[in-house]
Formats: sequence, structure tokens, C-alpha cells
Amino acid sequence: MKQIFRTSLGPKTKDVPMPTPGEKEILVAVHASVISTGTETMNMKKGQGSVSDILKEKMELVGKVKKYLNENGLAVTI
Repeated sequence: MKQIFRTSLGPKTKDVPMPTPGEKEILVAVHASVISTGTETMNMKKGQGSVSDILKEKMELVGKVKKYLNENGLAVTI
């Protein structure tokens, strides 16, 4: 089976052995999978960039949430 790994050169796939389920575990066959371009890409990029770059990105996100909260109210934002 294939598994995606994060490397210094970016995400790479590698053939790995099929896992063997342990006692009280099951092995599930996946027929289709989708990689979320937002969440999965963000997780793959963790560790890249400086602390100031990460803080800037997070502050921009906080700003977007504040703006949405002001425009739509708390209930809609949640």
C-alpha cells in the first residue's frame, strides 16, 4: 500500500507493508479517499517557515474571524 510522508523536498509517497490488525482491531479497506487541499496541505506544511511567518498567518486568520463575527454575529460564526 502507499503512504504519504513529509520530507524536506515536500510530500512523497512510499510503498509500505499492509498493516496487520491486532487483537480486538479490524482492518478497513478504503475504496476512495480525498485529500482536503486546506487541512491536509496545512498539516504537510507544518514545520516550514519561520515563527514570525506562522504568527502572521494566524493573526490574519484571527482578523478574518473577527470580521465575520462582527458582520454575522456569534451564532452564525460558531
